[in-house]
Amino acid sequence: MKKKFYLLSLLLVVFICGGCFRTKTVQVTNKVDDSYKDIKADDLVVAIYNRTTANTITGIDNTLYNTKKLSVDDMTDEYKGLIAEKNYASYISDYGYTVSEDSVRYAYDSIFGAGTYKTGQKIYSNCFNFTYNNAGYYEDKQGGGCGGTTASDVYPLIIKAEKNNKYLKVTAAYVFRNKENLYKSYSDLENTSNTLGTLKTLIGENYKNTVEYSSNDKIFDYVEKNQDSLEQVTKTFEIDDNGFYKYVGFERTKD
Repeated sequence: MKKKFYLLSLLLVVFICGGCFRTKTVQVTNKVDDSYKDIKADDLVVAIYNRTTANTITGIDNTLYNTKKLSVDDMTDEYKGLIAEKNYASYISDYGYTVSEDSVRYAYDSIFGAGTYKTGQKIYSNCFNFTYNNAGYYEDKQGGGCGGTTASDVYPLIIKAEKNNKYLKVTAAYVFRNKENLYKSYSDLENTSNTLGTLKTLIGENYKNTVEYSSNDKIFDYVEKNQDSLEQVTKTFEIDDNGFYKYVGFERTKD
């Protein structure tokens, strides 16, 4: 009889308190791997890097190699404009010195993000004085053009590329050349007093251009062999939903 009473009491408690038990809701999420993985510096990576580099001492590279760190948010309109110009320069017509607004828009938006370009905005150039003509073109009515070429060049060699789900980082080591001398830093190049050495000393007797092997190739070989003792800059690009690599900024990661 007691056993029946206990059993009946237990069933009654379970029945009454059926709603007393609580279950904890567990949210299951897929963990996103944000770690960077090394990738090959293929033609695409090189092209992305070079879109924001002139490889000669102009307004773009003056800032790039003479600044420790700079984000796109802190870049001047002129600096961004010169980067954009590098990417639409080939579309500037020699006849009438015009460039289509579509070419300008694509350069701005593909580098700095969709919607960056605003119709008729002021654009900047190393060689031209463009104004918007309200007909879908920019033109230089004075027929501008570039003067002489600079005697100084920079030789960046991509030594590392890494990528995660959101960003691409590309690192390059580099040297500067002025005539027959190589320099480690922009300040050394400006002062011309602290050289790495002459081309003849650093890369050998036969450093001058030949059909088989140019002096430029030899300078890049020098950069590759001495990358750990040279300055390095890392550029960061954000990968947007359309597959564009939006420029985020740069940092000199090794002095």
